Amino acid sequence: MSTTEFVDSGTISGGESLYDIKSLREEILLCKHIENARRTYVASGNTVDISKRVETAFNNVLYLHFSFEGERPLETSKFFDTIRENVPENSIGKLKNALTKPLTLPNKSILLVEELDKASVFLGDDLITTCPASILSILKERYNGVKKDQNYYITRVILKYSIFGTIWSSDYFLAPSSEEREAYSLELFSTPFSAVTGEFCSLFPDVDVYFGSIGSFPYFGELPTDIVVSPPSIIQAAAAHYIIQRLAEYNHNVLFILADQESETYSLLSTSNYLTDTRSIPLYNTFSGELVLVKNAKAFLLSS
Repeated sequence: MSTTEFVDSGTISGGESLYDIKSLREEILLCKHIENARRTYVASGNTVDISKRVETAFNNVLYLHFSFEGERPLETSKFFDTIRENVPENSIGKLKNALTKPLTLPNKSILLVEELDKASVFLGDDLITTCPASILSILKERYNGVKKDQNYYITRVILKYSIFGTIWSSDYFLAPSSEEREAYSLELFSTPFSAVTGEFCSLFPDVDVYFGSIGSFPYFGELPTDIVVSPPSIIQAAAAHYIIQRLAEYNHNVLFILADQESETYSLLSTSNYLTDTRSIPLYNTFSGELVLVKNAKAFLLSS
């Protein structure tokens, strides 16, 4: 077991560092607020099936908010409207109250504790979150920054994605197999621990950049020719419109994975003039370090 301690003095065990302790504390505070809100919201589901649907809806709000409104407080997000149909009206109020309830953090060191099977983030003795050792190994391999700051940015990435709950075992983020993606240069929707291509776009590029991210969606910079697009269901319609527009302006070969075949996106892709082929493709939960087959999806091959 090894432990990295982050303290207010701005030094890291093993040498001086320029890391920002304030950012770590803010991310821990956000994790705690969101966990309180998640428990409040998911409790509104009175059966296992409803609770699962409610959990997905809550993650949809988080994904949309941090994609398009990340600088604003979460409790003010317009995307709460997307979940009103899943729960009683008064649950929305309880949810926002949980996000705004004052919380204070004790003035204790933040720790990244590495064990054989997992990595854990603590605030003093308080366990904040944990992830499998396989995820930690991937992050260490992908890290491209200054060596002495590696564990600081790994800790921030783990905290960032922990807002999605038990992400390491959930089916919220799905992807095709590594073999499917290796033929492409960029993944438009990915994470530091599931990306296969050298470059990818991700939800938290301010920190993910140290692991290969070039930005977030929608991305308006220059993109390589060959792109994999495997968006969460909540944003696949926006992703399809974005790709069709890119194909009209630039030369691209795109593998677009449609996890849920809702009518608008399916119609847009299946009738596109850029469509060259379609096929079935398996999707996996890639966060556990092992390939766990979740569902089969429709893959659209598009080329300009």
